Amino acid sequence: MDDGSFIRYLASKRSVDDRALNRLVWDAMIAAARDPYARGDGPRVLELGGGIGTMVDRVAEEGRLLPGSWTMIDAQPALIAKARQRLAHTAPFPLELIATDLDAYLALPFRPFDLVIANAFLDLLDPPRALPRLAGCAGQGGSSSSRSR
Repeated sequence: MDDGSFIRYLASKRSVDDRALNRLVWDAMIAAARDPYARGDGPRVLELGGGIGTMVDRVAEEGRLLPGSWTMIDAQPALIAKARQRLAHTAPFPLELIATDLDAYLALPFRPFDLVIANAFLDLLDPPRALPRLAGCAGQGGSSSSRSR
């Protein structure tokens, strides 16, 4: 599938993803991410395999979680470029979009995140190998959320 077709596919499946979202898990994740920051900056969020940024859209539209910052990585530069185009002036929180794969990102120095989201991403990895490495992304007290299909 070429980049343009894949971008159209990701955009078109947004409504399916919205309906498939487990609301109990979603609500618990929002509460856990929001509670420690009730009186200050919002949590630092890392999204893995963010595609064209539909999770950013979902969080912004819902308005229950206002991240202090959001870092989104995806290994496909065309998807990050599309996300940058779509979200440049609409995200209500600081947004960093990085075209890199997970291994390259984890090799860089970074401050741990408060919330790690890997929506429909972990099913692409070898969990016994990936999960211990991903745990290092979430700082003490941080949480992670994933949903595989």
